[in-house]
This record gives sequence, C-alpha cells and structure tokens, in this order.
Amino acid sequence: MAKAKPFDEVFPGMRRGRSPNKAPTKKLVSLRLSPVVLEHFKAFGRGWQSRIDETLLKAVKKAQKSI
Repeated sequence: MAKAKPFDEVFPGMRRGRSPNKAPTKKLVSLRLSPVVLEHFKAFGRGWQSRIDETLLKAVKKAQKSI
C-alpha cells in the first residue's frame, strides 16, 4: 500500500467515471412509485431503473398496437 500511486499519476489523461452523453437518450424525471413496485424491481439488483424503463416501454408499445 505504501507504493500505491494516485490514479491520475498512473494513467495520465484517462478520465474516471462515465463519459457525458453526446445526445442523451433519456430524460431525468422524479417519479413516485409504490413500495411494492420498487421492492420488486430492486430485488433483482443493479439496473432496476432500466428494468422499469423496459417494462414501461413494453406497456406503451402494447397500448399503441391496440389503438
């Protein structure tokens, strides 16, 4: 541990974290969900927000087909 160097020193010019989206494909919203819904999606671990989005997209496509 004594020989450890900072990330920026070991990898100069390399950025940490996610890069910014050139054209964001999603909108940031605040949404209130029932605890049961939230627990269901979070029970499967990381990516629960994406799973909620996928489920809502399926519902929208299904509704559009019935019009």
